[in-house]
Parts: sequence; structure tokens; C-alpha cells
Amino acid sequence: MALGGGKLSCLLRSRLAGHVAGNTNEPPKAVVMLASTRPISDGEREATNTYAPGAETEFDLFVAAAQKESGVGGVGSVGGVGGAGNNFSEERFDDNGDPNKCWIIRKYPANDCDIFIVASPSSEPEKRRANSADTYGFFFDNFKPEEGAEILLTTSQIYVPYQHLEAVRAIAIPHRINLDTIGFIPEWGGALQGMNEPSNYLQEIRSTVQAIDRFLTIYRSE
Repeated sequence: MALGGGKLSCLLRSRLAGHVAGNTNEPPKAVVMLASTRPISDGEREATNTYAPGAETEFDLFVAAAQKESGVGGVGSVGGVGGAGNNFSEERFDDNGDPNKCWIIRKYPANDCDIFIVASPSSEPEKRRANSADTYGFFFDNFKPEEGAEILLTTSQIYVPYQHLEAVRAIAIPHRINLDTIGFIPEWGGALQGMNEPSNYLQEIRSTVQAIDRFLTIYRSE
């Protein structure tokens, strides 16, 4: 399951998911790309234009990444996840007044496993866009993985501690799912991706500490 993000994140996290899927003895049942309908910012355009020049939202970035890395639309191929065609099915809810309420579930049938691109709504649309916990919850509510299911999250290396803790709190423990999180190495992103400055690491340390606090608030006494 590839997690959404800015700049090159959707492309490189999809690439990592495809790499893992193509180098395992047993192909995954599905590859899911978790995003939101967050608009692309001007500061991301230099990076996103390298693979998704027409993208308007994070969901669009994943569509372009899937075309490039997994063969949907007949473009590209990653071992173990290629062979998807042009056809897809889609469920969606659009709210022109509040994009934080919008959601999309798109399915591309593929030879080895189906590919899903999912844009999640916010649980507090009047305050903010969807966060990591919202995307995890929306995934579980709609895909309903069985108890004991194995899920691998792919993200950027710098985000692994925070996003893993959020996923463990939101879905792994409540629903008894086996979960792991890995990140692509910084060299994949290069200068366009950035996120290698001390301020980036300090911000993610802060986010991880906050995630630990949320986790302990729920599970300290259990």
C-alpha cells in the first residue's frame, strides 16, 4: 500500500511498492495507493511536472505514477504488478463546496493483482483535509481486510516512524492486522524531492513524538 505525499512521493512510493511486489515469491492480493484530493501546490510543480504535468490533485499524481510504474493505461511496467489495461471502474463522491469531503475509489484490473487508487475524505472536513489516520480508516472501512491480513506500507524513509505508528494505532491493533512500513532511500528523490535538511528531520521527530502521545493516550492502560 503506497501512501500519498508531495513532489515525487507518489511516484517513488509506487515504485517501491512495485519493486517489492515484483520480488516476492507470492504476489500481493492488491496494490492500493492511498491519497486525498489535496490540490497540488505551486512549490511542487517543478517535481510533479516531471511525471504528472497535468495533475491537479494528489489523486492525479497517483494516476500518473500508476501509468508510469505499473502499466495502467498501457504505459510502463513493474515486475509483478504490470499488465493493467485502459479500463477501470470507479466509485466517487464529489462536493464542489468542500473538497475535504470528496472521495474516490478507482480500480484497475491487472494480470497478477488489482491496482486501486483511493482518495480519502477528511473526518473533520470543516477543519482540514484528510490526514494519515483518515486514509487508513477509509481504506479499512471500504476494503475490510480480514483479521491476520498482512499489509505493507510504502512511504519516504523520513516518514516511516510517524506513519507506522499512526497505522498501528488506527488499524493494526484495533483490527488485528499484521503491518509493516518501509521507505524509499533518499537518493531516489534527489534534489527535486528534498526533505534532507535538519528542519525536515526535526519536523518529523516532532510528528513522531505526537504520534507516540496519541498512541499512549489510547493504549497506555491496556
